[in-house]
Amino acid sequence: NYINVLVVFFAIGIPIADTSWAIIRRAKSRVPLFKADRKHIHHILLDNGYTQKKALIFIYEISCLLGIFSVFLACIYYI
Repeated sequence: NYINVLVVFFAIGIPIADTSWAIIRRAKSRVPLFKADRKHIHHILLDNGYTQKKALIFIYEISCLLGIFSVFLACIYYI
């Protein structure tokens, strides 16, 4: 059922999006997939002036919103 997949995707959306983007970015530029870079979400936030704490809180807030959305989506579908 596709709703189950969407609920899981939204619940863990930040790690999925960050990892997927890293794989696509590295494959496109022909860089080894396991080569480290500073183009992950937390590095981008740090490079844009966020402190470690503020970057973490921002990522937690987005994850929390996505988690709430996934619960809402599951409730709408299963009720």
